Amino acid sequence: MAAAQDTPRYEAGGSFTTLSDGGKKNAGPGVTGVLNVGRFVSLEGTVNWFPDEAGFRGFITRTFTFTKSSALEGLFGVKAGYRNDKFGVFGKLRPGFISAPNAEVGAVDDLSGGGGGITIERFARRTEKVLDLGGVFEYYPARHWAVRTDLGSTVIFDEGINFLIILPPSPPPGLPTGGTFKKTTHHFQFSTGVNYRF
Repeated sequence: MAAAQDTPRYEAGGSFTTLSDGGKKNAGPGVTGVLNVGRFVSLEGTVNWFPDEAGFRGFITRTFTFTKSSALEGLFGVKAGYRNDKFGVFGKLRPGFISAPNAEVGAVDDLSGGGGGITIERFARRTEKVLDLGGVFEYYPARHWAVRTDLGSTVIFDEGINFLIILPPSPPPGLPTGGTFKKTTHHFQFSTGVNYRF
C-alpha cells in the first residue's frame, strides 16, 4: 500500500457563501487562507462580502437592519478533524465580525402628539461579533487542489440599537421610555469553493 502523502502547509482559495436571515438568503463571494499545522489541524481565516442588503433583524424589525447596504464578514479560527489523501471531514470554530456601513444604530419614537407618532432613525457603520460553528467537507482531486464545502450556524451577538420613546402626558403604565434592543440570533451559513494547496 502506498504511503500517505504529506499535507501541503498552505492553502488559498475563493468561495461563494450564503447566509440566511429567516426567509432571506444573502449571497456573495469570499476568500480563504489556511495554515495546516498538521494533517488533522488547521488555522484559517475567511472574508466574505455580501453586496446586497444583508437584512439581519433582531428585536421588532429594526435591530441590525442593513438598509440598502453591503456587509463584510470576517471569520478567523481553527478547523480540526480527519483527512486522508482524497477526503477530509472537520469541525470548525471561528469567531469574527460582521460589519455594514449603513446600519441602523439609533431611533427616536415621538408619541407625544397622538396619532401614529413620528420615528427618527440614525444610520451609521455598525459592527457586531459573530461565532461560526459547523462542519467542513473536503475533496482532494489532486495534491495541490481541494474542493471545500462548509455548513454551520453563524451566531450573531447583536448589541442592539439605542432607542428613546417620547410619551404623551398620560402614557399607558409600563411603557418603556428608552434603552437598547439586544439579541443573539443563529443563522444558517453555507459556502462552497476551491483552494490551491502549496
